[in-house]
Amino acid sequence: MFIRPIVRVPGGCLPALLLAAALLQGCRPQPVPLLRVAANPWPGYEFLFLAESKGFFVDEGVQVQLLETLSLADTRRAFERNQVDVFAGTVVEVLLSADFSDRKPRVFHVCDYSAGADVILARPPVDSVPALKGKRIGIEPASVNVTLLQLALVKNGLRLEDVVAVPLAQNAMPDAVARNNVDAVVSYPPVSMRLLAAGMTLVFDSTSVPGEVVDVLAADASVLESRRKDIEALVRAYGRAQQFADAHPEEAYAIMARREGISVDEFKAALQGIRLVRVDEQAVELGQGAAVERALQLTAKGLLSIKLLGGAPDLPGLIDYAGVSGVRGNHGSL
Repeated sequence: MFIRPIVRVPGGCLPALLLAAALLQGCRPQPVPLLRVAANPWPGYEFLFLAESKGFFVDEGVQVQLLETLSLADTRRAFERNQVDVFAGTVVEVLLSADFSDRKPRVFHVCDYSAGADVILARPPVDSVPALKGKRIGIEPASVNVTLLQLALVKNGLRLEDVVAVPLAQNAMPDAVARNNVDAVVSYPPVSMRLLAAGMTLVFDSTSVPGEVVDVLAADASVLESRRKDIEALVRAYGRAQQFADAHPEEAYAIMARREGISVDEFKAALQGIRLVRVDEQAVELGQGAAVERALQLTAKGLLSIKLLGGAPDLPGLIDYAGVSGVRGNHGSL
């Protein structure tokens, strides 16, 4: 048995030793806390993982821990439980987090706009939105899926009450379709690619609601205030990942497609339905009365109409109007 030796210190020396130990501890470099970021599978968010793969976070001086979730709802819950500092999601998740929890999410970066990538797919013979009446539709509850479905139904003279919503995570949708548990689903890449390949029919997509499905990065207000330099470094690394994909598309797409579990051609096709937003476009997107504020306003109105929000949100409080000045850094202007 090991017995740790006991060193007896004369009583008068103890305060001096404690002070010396405290001074030595104070001289040691304190560990830099990780910036914890959550994202679910979606081609637009893959630039976060590409930045990690290429070492851009380290280059920009920020230690990032990426947490991949299974769904938008899982991402939102991780943020609400204070398991992450930053999350990638749509403006729906921002609004719900502000309403459901004590955290104060603020949008500081726009990743992309869905321009056809978010879809409603149906099993034949259903081939239109009106034909969805009375049908079972798989959706991620309390997520942008609900908003897209509501927009599609309203445009076709229907209401959410006219369909049967079946709560499903994205990765559970292919199995639910195969087992004939649903007649349609609200989906997005990479899962939607698998469902289309399996013979489902496209009945609605986000091209019909331009500018309303927005993917963003948001952080708690306290994180933006206390760790702005880290947030700026995150944005710079994100921008570098976009630049790398522009300069080396084959290598970048291969890395991102492999992570998404789809082919490079499928990944390229998925990006066709997404309008990526660059770092130097952020000021325009996040300005007062600009695109993100309008998207939040429209989405909040829709969520209030179906009672997913408890009250009207403070929209200005959900946007970091000051902007994250991450456009310049160690590697110059992005």
